Amino acid sequence: MDKASIVADAIDYVRDLQKQVEDLQKDITTLQAKKDITNGGLGGRERDENPGGVHRGSQEKGGHKILAFEVIKMEEQMYHLWIHCKKEPGVLVQLTRAFEALDLEILNANLTSVSDHILNTVVVKVSGGHDLKSEQLRNLTLSVIPEFGLHL
Repeated sequence: MDKASIVADAIDYVRDLQKQVEDLQKDITTLQAKKDITNGGLGGRERDENPGGVHRGSQEKGGHKILAFEVIKMEEQMYHLWIHCKKEPGVLVQLTRAFEALDLEILNANLTSVSDHILNTVVVKVSGGHDLKSEQLRNLTLSVIPEFGLHL
């Protein structure tokens, strides 16, 4: 190969890379626009005003409100938790932290979101060999969740 053909191949390669960069930038712009639409058109404004990522609005009002909370014993040391609450940023994170503080091992979690409500169903296993009644686990959980910004 002569020098001219090597340079021509290099130019073609650089142009191809530039086209790939342009395509990726278009894809990023499209994805960002879709993300803004799904976030209610905030366009990242809320993140800038809240750099820590913690939703302070509900915390200032006394925390996240749990509308309903049920515990059903499935088998020894395994329980099904049914939590109905308002859809707010951070509510599921705080629930998970509360479960971890109780040394509950989350085996399965399902989330159903309708309008401005969340139904979270969680299957947990109580660690440490404790076998509690459903009402005992419910009361124990309700006593801990206020520390994590939640209340019934």
